[in-house]
Amino acid sequence: MPTALDVIGHDRRLQEHFLARTAAYLIDVVITVFPFWVVSLLLTGKPGVVVPSLAAGLVMIFYSAYFEATGGATVGKILMRLRVVSTKTPLDFRKTFIRNLSKLSPLFVLVDLIWGMATPGDPRQRGLDRIAETVVVDERTLRPFPSDAAPTP
Repeated sequence: MPTALDVIGHDRRLQEHFLARTAAYLIDVVITVFPFWVVSLLLTGKPGVVVPSLAAGLVMIFYSAYFEATGGATVGKILMRLRVVSTKTPLDFRKTFIRNLSKLSPLFVLVDLIWGMATPGDPRQRGLDRIAETVVVDERTLRPFPSDAAPTP
């Protein structure tokens, strides 16, 4: 099975998928992390000192895991018409918590993304999606990529 890096250069649908996921992530960052930066700036004069940044990352993990476990999507994913689904057993908090662990830091998200894109499997998955047995799908189509098993909504 090809990797996402093998196909993203010529697969417009995959490019659009990752653009939508990036936009959803940025919306969720504004909702969860931005308030910590503002409070930090007001209290210390420096945005994003280590403790507020760590706290913001933890909030981002739990925010994402809760909303994905209960409704399949965060606010950002809802706005971008994306949804998290399980590839095997029903979606639950454990799966969504695992898939969101990298959201502790933008650097970890980038490493998770590269890991998923550089390894064989569903090209829409990050590395932790593979471990959690989840995938983000476009809720308008819910179409799997060729040779993928259809995700369980």
